[in-house]
Amino acid sequence: MNIHDFVDARAHELNHFTNILRSKTNSKLAHQLLPKHMRRRAMAHNHYRIPVRIRLQTLKDLVGSEGPGPLKRSKCRKHRRQLKYLLNIYQLRQRKFRWTETHVWHAKRFKMGNLDWNGGVRVALNCNDKSSRSIYKLC
Repeated sequence: MNIHDFVDARAHELNHFTNILRSKTNSKLAHQLLPKHMRRRAMAHNHYRIPVRIRLQTLKDLVGSEGPGPLKRSKCRKHRRQLKYLLNIYQLRQRKFRWTETHVWHAKRFKMGNLDWNGGVRVALNCNDKSSRSIYKLC
């Protein structure tokens, strides 16, 4: 039996088989294929922690699930804190209920609630501090 003739006769089958092996479809995402010691929960929040060799593929996978995708986000926190960006977020969040000018300050310190009878305004309801408990202890 001549091996060269046998390989020539089966060349089409071998090419087809190697193409199948190369284009093996996998239901997992690129970052899920990493070994366990390289998987990090922080990769979901900061895409710079994803290994460089799979970063582009992972970001392409995320584009569909996260709207505009992490590729179009600002790269650092300083850019996201610029006034024009903060004003846009402020306007977007006011769609359902209006905010007062001091909303952000109050939201950190109070339980916020909606007042529908006042034109749909978010106002501070209860204080989050524990200072009132000290009054009870004195009595």
